[in-house]
Amino acid sequence: MTKSIQTPPRTAADDSGRGGRSARKPAEGGRPAPGTGARSAGLQVADVMSSAPKTLGRNDRLRMADDLMNAERCRHLPVLDERGRLAGILSQRDLFQSALLRALGYGSRARDQVLTSVVVKEVMTDQVRTIAPDAALTDAARLMYERKIGCLPVVEDGALVGILTEGDFVRLVADAGDGETG
Repeated sequence: MTKSIQTPPRTAADDSGRGGRSARKPAEGGRPAPGTGARSAGLQVADVMSSAPKTLGRNDRLRMADDLMNAERCRHLPVLDERGRLAGILSQRDLFQSALLRALGYGSRARDQVLTSVVVKEVMTDQVRTIAPDAALTDAARLMYERKIGCLPVVEDGALVGILTEGDFVRLVADAGDGETG
């Protein structure tokens, strides 16, 4: 069994980047052989996930979430409770729908007012599917595809250690294609 290195989650107050890619090397055999495309036999979630993702607190304002998503160019932010445990996830869609429903017909000023007055816990998804870092990447892909979800927070021993997004799969396929000729 592979054990990942736990790093404390970064908060919205951190001024560094979105979080790095996992420092772990791909499973034995490296990336898929040319011609196999995105087949990821043997790869684990930890091999592809983004480690130490930016996070939000339950009582942060939607303005902070919107600013962070724009600055980091991400669409999903894990939400942590007061003990640093995963409490939910806020997607760009949650943010948009909340602002739209409350500001419909009132223009950008009303949207800005909503973003500064509403807290994350009011619009986040609190029933979150998670995955372990040592889970097979194919299992994660299947779960995301079947449930039509754009990300999976990666949790180990109750602590958030990363996030796996659709973008991570796109990067995997793009990297696998580097050695292929067309």
